[in-house]
Amino acid sequence: MAFLAVYQGKRASIVQASGLILLIAYVYFGFETFSQTHVIWPITVPACAGLSTSFIGLAAMVVIEQKAKGRLKGMFGSYVSSDLVEEMVASGKEPSLGW
Repeated sequence: MAFLAVYQGKRASIVQASGLILLIAYVYFGFETFSQTHVIWPITVPACAGLSTSFIGLAAMVVIEQKAKGRLKGMFGSYVSSDLVEEMVASGKEPSLGW
């Protein structure tokens, strides 16, 4: 679940949505199984574990991104104007030399 929540590759929104759909499907099938056969699936612990790991993964991504922004500001802050540094941070692209 944490991997699905923090995935940043191609089609990231589809992968992240599939993690949420997977969790909802698990809870749904747990309730369906109980209503049909009276077999109890453990729903609360896996659902809470999936959600908490997703939130921890997202928090880690935020911390990593903030560190990268701080590093970029630190590298270029004393050499170029602060407006240009803010523009570089906002673009999200890694700086490169040349054209």
